[in-house]
Amino acid sequence: MRKFWNHSRAKIHDRHDRVVRGLVDALNRRDYEAAAAYLTPDIAISDGRGTVLSGRDRYLAADREMMRHAPGARIVIDSIQFREDDVLVRGHFENAPEELSGKAMWRGTFRDDLIATIDVTRAPGELTLPQFAARRAAESDDEDG
Repeated sequence: MRKFWNHSRAKIHDRHDRVVRGLVDALNRRDYEAAAAYLTPDIAISDGRGTVLSGRDRYLAADREMMRHAPGARIVIDSIQFREDDVLVRGHFENAPEELSGKAMWRGTFRDDLIATIDVTRAPGELTLPQFAARRAAESDDEDG
């Protein structure tokens, strides 16, 4: 029975590995239509500072906007580790402005082989996508107010 479980788990991890790598590839190509195919509609992206970005459309719009300010930036995967039904991705940003460059860890969970949550961990002072989106929203509110 244990052998079957390990084989079954390995198949799931293979599928999830393809999802993670597919998402990163799509984001690096700025192909947001392709990126959407790897995410649940209600995905939640959070960081260690308590900032949350909810929804696939909001996530992709925020990434698109952030990449307008860092057109050469790309995500590089350094390692992927699976544990049960989640994944820990260690990586870094290349060709990015100082605030965005550097190492990052992303812990993701899956639902129906799509990414359902992403928790981002970065060093203090390094920008996360949820923080970027919150800043842009605050700037927009200031302009409107």
